[in-house]
Amino acid sequence: MTSSAKEAAERDRRRLHQLEALVGMCERGDLSLSSFLHDVNALLGAFEQVDTQWSHSFKSEWWTIEQVFAASKEPDLKPSDDQARALVREALANMRKLLAAKSAPA
Repeated sequence: MTSSAKEAAERDRRRLHQLEALVGMCERGDLSLSSFLHDVNALLGAFEQVDTQWSHSFKSEWWTIEQVFAASKEPDLKPSDDQARALVREALANMRKLLAAKSAPA
């Protein structure tokens, strides 16, 4: 692995840790959904070497939370609070699984 490839891998590793921190903050309620969605989207767009399938899977979970957030702003579409919490909780759990799989030694 070249020096620049190692540096890119290190930057991606830091981004994975940042994603883990964001998921934890969202799970604890320490971060608004709006901020979470913005920050996660920015990090996903910054990855340099992460595989496409993993990125698509993670983005799919992000999209679930985005839809809940957007629907919560529309009176005709707004899910119940229990529904919204359950959908967000499930998406966050799936994100955590994807992050754990990515962090596991190959």
